[in-house]
Amino acid sequence: MSVSTATVLARPTTTEEKFLTTEQAATLLQLSPITLRKWRKVKLGPDFCALADRTVRYRESAIEEWLERRTIYTQHSVRVHLVSLLERDGLI
Repeated sequence: MSVSTATVLARPTTTEEKFLTTEQAATLLQLSPITLRKWRKVKLGPDFCALADRTVRYRESAIEEWLERRTIYTQHSVRVHLVSLLERDGLI
C-alpha cells in the first residue's frame, strides 16, 4: 500500500505537547513501570509512541484521554454535571 492510499490515523501534535517516559507515565498514573510495559505487550493502557527499537514515549494528552475513557460516572456526578450545563446555558 502506498503512502498516498494509506489511511493515516495520527493526530497533529503541537510544540507544547509533552512526551513522558515509561517511568514518568507510571508515576503520573501511580502505577509501576513494569505494569505499563506489560500492558504495552498486550495492547492495554494508554496509547504510546514507539520512537525506536526500545524507546517508548507517552503523550500526556493520550494519558488524559485514556483516563477520561475509563472514568465511570456515578449517577450523582452525572446529575451535577447536567445541572451545571443547564445553568450555564440559562435553561434553569
